[in-house]
Amino acid sequence: MSYAHLNAYSRLLRGAHEAVATGRAWPESPRRLIKASWRRSLDAGIDPEGTSAPLVCDPTSMRDIRDTHPLQPLLPLLAQTLSGMADETGHIMIVTDGDGRVLWREGNRTVMRHADRIGLADGHQWGEHDVGTNGIGTALATGRPVHVYSEEHLMRVLHIWSCSAAPITDPDSGRVIGCVDVSGTARSLHPATVALVAATAKLAETQLALRMHERDERLRRRYESLRGRPGILLSATGRVISGDPAGDLGERVHVGERLSPGHRLLLRDGTVAHLEPFSGGYLLHPAPSAAPSHSRCRSSAKASPPPRTATATAPCHSATPNSSPS
Repeated sequence: MSYAHLNAYSRLLRGAHEAVATGRAWPESPRRLIKASWRRSLDAGIDPEGTSAPLVCDPTSMRDIRDTHPLQPLLPLLAQTLSGMADETGHIMIVTDGDGRVLWREGNRTVMRHADRIGLADGHQWGEHDVGTNGIGTALATGRPVHVYSEEHLMRVLHIWSCSAAPITDPDSGRVIGCVDVSGTARSLHPATVALVAATAKLAETQLALRMHERDERLRRRYESLRGRPGILLSATGRVISGDPAGDLGERVHVGERLSPGHRLLLRDGTVAHLEPFSGGYLLHPAPSAAPSHSRCRSSAKASPPPRTATATAPCHSATPNSSPS
């Protein structure tokens, strides 16, 4: 997009902002992605006159949070791919968790000092429900790479910024666990940067998948050393690894969190089974044929399980499990 087109688009956006501020109908709307994000942000109560992202994490606890996050081992890869470019071009690279909380930041020091003023720094949260439309929050809300230009941000204080961001999905749990972002001043960050950021996110997901398969193989070898290979082998996140050749359980059993010994599950075919912890995963055993003493529990809608998934019940745990350690 040329500077002339950018100037025209900026004028359109400024008119839309004035309409938002005065409660009038928008004379012209921004592109569909941004219009939908503005509506979500306004519905969440975001003030366009807000000044910064909220600090949601005590700086003294950041080291522990980073050390336990599944993206921590991949930080050198992300930095090698993006932070050098960001520093040379006057931008910064941001890595957040799945809620948009900033965990790592690298790049141009002058730009980082400007970023401090708006809370684009460690421990601050950049979800759409925190600061409205922005690269990080909108990428997490839509589950896709996005570029947010200048006045496309709902908060006016962000209009001097542009950002390209992409979510990172953990192939083990199926959850979005983070976001990688490159931010800079509005005119210096080319919209094509989003392609590089998206490729970096895919590279991170590939590395996560490789580590997952390595863990699976170690677990499978221990399982195969058992006499008779009793039970069906599950990962710590409930993925079916071995022992179900017909695929009756589907790809995943939702095992929940904080499981008690002998935790009972009601499978989708109506049979009852129980879980036994096994070497960082689980063994799923058929339960005695007595009628189950617990009621059926529907799986959480938020978990959005993939097709062909067994249902976990009794006691009912709908929370999605955390990713297993590397």
